[in-house]
Amino acid sequence: MNKFKIISGVLAVALVTTLMYYYKIKNASEIEIIHLKSEISQLTSVNNELDQNIGDLESEVDDLKYGRAVLFSELEELISLQEYAKAKEKILLLERKHPDAIETTKAFRKLNSIEEELLWIDIKNRRSFSLLNEYSTKYSRGKYIKRVNEMKIELIAENEQKAYDNVKS
Repeated sequence: MNKFKIISGVLAVALVTTLMYYYKIKNASEIEIIHLKSEISQLTSVNNELDQNIGDLESEVDDLKYGRAVLFSELEELISLQEYAKAKEKILLLERKHPDAIETTKAFRKLNSIEEELLWIDIKNRRSFSLLNEYSTKYSRGKYIKRVNEMKIELIAENEQKAYDNVKS
């Protein structure tokens, strides 16, 4: 925050100095005017650079002050809405923006269960034996393991029935 105050002060001095040069130009000779215009141009460049620095610092302060908490809060909301794909993206964003933050550590603790939910959604949508096996391997004590085992039995029975029907016809 001190950098912000210093830059703001320098910016104010630069603007006042620029105004003083404009008043000097009114009573100056041609050579002095050329010299003063050059100095004004330099001050304007410095002023523009300071404006950019102030904007960058404000953005950085905002991100540091609110970024982690806001992202984590949004993550919690996405999980409660069962928006697991978006929640996983939010965790990865937290990691990129705030790799050492406590919120990032907390978010990564939720990642395993989010990935489990994403796999379960994929299983429900595609009913693939390979996905069922993947779930069994990764989450042998998972939330849906009982249903996964039942689905495996159902798929085996369906495949056996299809094979029987093909042989029969």
